Parts: sequence; C-alpha cells; structure tokens
Amino acid sequence: AVEVHTKCPGAKSVLDVVLSRWGATAHKVFTPVVMLCSILNITVMCSGVAVTIQALTGAPAAAAAALLPIAIVIFCAHTRPVEVGVAAALSAGLTLLAVWAFLFTTYATSPDLGSSGE
Repeated sequence: AVEVHTKCPGAKSVLDVVLSRWGATAHKVFTPVVMLCSILNITVMCSGVAVTIQALTGAPAAAAAALLPIAIVIFCAHTRPVEVGVAAALSAGLTLLAVWAFLFTTYATSPDLGSSGE
C-alpha cells in the first residue's frame, strides 16, 4: 500500500491506479472486472448478513436480505459521513467482541474441545 501511494499519490481506487500506471485502454478493460468483483463481494456480504439475522432472530433469510439495503439507505441518508464512520468502527468492534465471547463460551464449555471446566 505504501508503494502504491508513492507511485500514484492521488489514487482513490484500483481503477485510478490502473489508469495512472497502464493508461486508458487497461482502465477500460479493468472497469467491468472490478465492477463484477464489487458486485460479487457485496452479494456475498449481504447474504452472509441475511443468514446471520436468520440464525439470530428466526426471520426468513429472504426477508432479511430484502430489508437490509433499505435499512442501510435510511441510516446513511440521515447521518453525516463522520457518524457513518463511527458507526462502522463501533460495529466492527462489537462484532469482534461477540466473536470472542462465542469462542470463549464454546471452548470453555464444550467437553469435546478439552474445556477447562472439567
């Protein structure tokens, strides 16, 4: 990342790097590839969130997947960019805490994993 910033200091995305390093033709070739990768990534993340909501609440995954973009749009429309960043950081932190709690609970109480509770 440091080398990319030294060679392309104004680049904001992969496509900016491609444009500055290899020119307009490579940029046109890479644009659909990068867009398809982004769509695939967003689809995988949204389906993972929908299945997680289903596991936690019992709501159908299809309903959670359909309502998730609406909730995100409403949240982002009514907050400032700084607040969205703070919410993202808090969300990541809470997710890590939840994962650690589940890991500790699983390893501390499971007889199959050699827990210390026995």
